[in-house]
Amino acid sequence: MQELETSGELEAMSLPVLDFEPAEGSMKTLEKVLRYANLGFPVHLCGPSGVGKTATAIEAARRIGRPISFFTGNSGQDPSSLVGSVSGKVSHNVVDRYISSVRKTTSNERQLWVDESLSVACLEGHTLIFDEFHRSPPEATSPLLSVLEERILVLPRKAHETPVIPVHPEFRLILTSNSTDASDTSDVLNALYDRIVTLEVNMPDTSSETRILVSSTGVSEADANRILELLGRLRKDERCRSAPSLRAAQMIGKAVVEFDLDTSLDDPDFVELCKDILGSKIAHDTKAKLTREEVILRALKVSKAKSA
Repeated sequence: MQELETSGELEAMSLPVLDFEPAEGSMKTLEKVLRYANLGFPVHLCGPSGVGKTATAIEAARRIGRPISFFTGNSGQDPSSLVGSVSGKVSHNVVDRYISSVRKTTSNERQLWVDESLSVACLEGHTLIFDEFHRSPPEATSPLLSVLEERILVLPRKAHETPVIPVHPEFRLILTSNSTDASDTSDVLNALYDRIVTLEVNMPDTSSETRILVSSTGVSEADANRILELLGRLRKDERCRSAPSLRAAQMIGKAVVEFDLDTSLDDPDFVELCKDILGSKIAHDTKAKLTREEVILRALKVSKAKSA
């Protein structure tokens, strides 16, 4: 889904157009992102998975109106992942045959530097979306400190012809993460948190979830309520190691519409669908000796009883 518009070097990313379905309070969050971004403040959207942090960041970046660079954090990164690195060498040879009997050769060799997302964004004034930045090691995010404080990007002196780059005045930064706890972090992360505005994005309320599920999948409101009732039961179950998000509900809803399923225990295909999508989120219950499938079946039975 992510395409690069390139002309020899990394440029702005052409992101897919998302249907931004604001939940209760999410429009206020979007307005805050835009307000702080217009002041030049970096904004950090944090909260549980599946609450729309990335969608909000993309919508905000679109409304800012500048080109967008996109970067996703992971544990294997270092500072070069953000700023760039040397990628080979370029050689240039000149052969002088001004006198036929004399051959003079001049060689010139230089390192080939390749910019990455942060360098491009700082140079060109892009809005950089740093998605899931909590997954990156603290050292990998260290180039952001001088960018946000001194408005300069420092590059390796031996590798880059311009080791200090002034940050473009239109540069903006939006970060997303699943972590809301800034305690027990490294000095780098503590310094970074001190330079950004952190906004917590919470799970949408039931009415918002229902509206988004109906709008995004085409399920009936009754089916949406039954699917969300099941997820609500699992979210409260201590055996659920990761709370099912609206993403899981949307996957179930889309399959229900596509395969014309009945959202009840009476439809074995619907039960199987719930097992497939939700099973991995449930830990094995060794005490009660319940399988993941049995936990889901119990939640479905309770949901059916409530709906009756």
